[in-house]
Amino acid sequence: MPVAREGDQRVIIIRPLHVKGAKDLRFPSIVTEFSDSWTPKWSTANVYGRMDPISLYNGTSRELSLGFRIIADDENEALENMGKIEKLIQYQYPTYRKKTKIPVLKAPPYFKFDFMNIVGTGGKQLQGYIAGPIQINPGFQEKTNAQYFSSTKTNTMYFSDIKISLKIQVLHEEFVGFTNSSVFKGGADYPYGIKQTEAKTATQANKKLAQEKQKPPEDKATSPPNKDEERIENDYKISNQTFLDIQEVYGSSAAYKVLYSFREDASVVGDAKNQAKLIKLLEAGIETSPE
Repeated sequence: MPVAREGDQRVIIIRPLHVKGAKDLRFPSIVTEFSDSWTPKWSTANVYGRMDPISLYNGTSRELSLGFRIIADDENEALENMGKIEKLIQYQYPTYRKKTKIPVLKAPPYFKFDFMNIVGTGGKQLQGYIAGPIQINPGFQEKTNAQYFSSTKTNTMYFSDIKISLKIQVLHEEFVGFTNSSVFKGGADYPYGIKQTEAKTATQANKKLAQEKQKPPEDKATSPPNKDEERIENDYKISNQTFLDIQEVYGSSAAYKVLYSFREDASVVGDAKNQAKLIKLLEAGIETSPE
């Protein structure tokens, strides 16, 4: 997805709220970095005679780090992507009210963010501001990333492969927490849009799968007999007994020669007729004198 278009679902959306009439910025969802952190904040005070400080809960903040990559397949796509990046940088400045010669701050830069169910829940976008630097890395240090030079302008370059990273300080728009009835307010699927009923169904399926894996292997003694296995086992016993008989009379050397000759002859399996076959093999030139 070199360029994100209107209507695309799997895209990163950044919407400026402080600029009137500003359009959404849409970037491809080639995510290279993601982290989500919640920090319960407490203030403490040490008092005389008390081992532990007095702690007061101040709130829980959420900070999100997001990194993504923008790749252009040609000069026009690179030009379009760089135009969006320019807008993103411009939106980091506030809006002023200019009624006099001295501008007055009207609105600081703040935004709404959306990316599938990871950034934003239940169709609601996250509101907040970009806390810290926005890193724009065009990948000059990588020799495989070729840059595009404008075919219509002189001394103009367009980035072909750009990595962008930023940190978002989330501002909670609604009440978030539990009520006296132990109901979580802020959305039952907060923060990643996973319904607890779906998670419960998945848990039951995983338990069932784990139980099946822990079942002992099937006991062969209780399984129905296999005719082929019985035949092979009986053939082995007959052949083994024949080998012992020959070994007793003619010695080990002759017995092993007969056994090897037997294995090369697929028509002889080791049934009751083996004795006659063995005698013929012995008479055919295999050493038969007792050891």
